[in-house]
Amino acid sequence: MNIQFLNEQHQSRFELARSSMPAMQQAERSKLAFVFLITGDRELRKKVSPYIHLKDGRFLWPDTLVDQSITSGGDALLTLALQFLSNVKATAPLHLMDGLSDDQLRLALNAIIVRRTGIQCPLDKEKNDERYYYYM
Repeated sequence: MNIQFLNEQHQSRFELARSSMPAMQQAERSKLAFVFLITGDRELRKKVSPYIHLKDGRFLWPDTLVDQSITSGGDALLTLALQFLSNVKATAPLHLMDGLSDDQLRLALNAIIVRRTGIQCPLDKEKNDERYYYYM
C-alpha cells in the first residue's frame, strides 16, 4: 500500500525525524507510525515536544508519554499515537475518528497503514552506526 504524506513539508519533517532515530528504531513500525502522526500535525507536535525532539533524535517513549497532563482532553490523534506506542488493541475506530478534520483523518489512516506495513528503508542505509544502541 502506498503511504501518502499530507504535503512536502510533512514528508521532509518525517524523513528528518526518521533519519535522526537510532537505526534499530527506524524499522519499528509502531514508532514509525507515531512519528508519521506527530510530523503531520502541528498541535500534536506541540503536545509531545517536551518528550520528543525530532531534530536531534531524542525520543522518550511510552512510559513518559502516558502523562495525565497531555492525555487529558480527548484528543483523538494523540490517543491514536499513544496506542501505536503501547500496542493497545482495544480501540473503537469510530470513537477516534469522530472529531477529526479531513486532513487529520487522512493523516490517521496513513499512519495506520505505516503501522501495518512499515516504510521501505533505502538500501544504502547502514544499520551499524552508533545510534543503533541508543535509547533502546
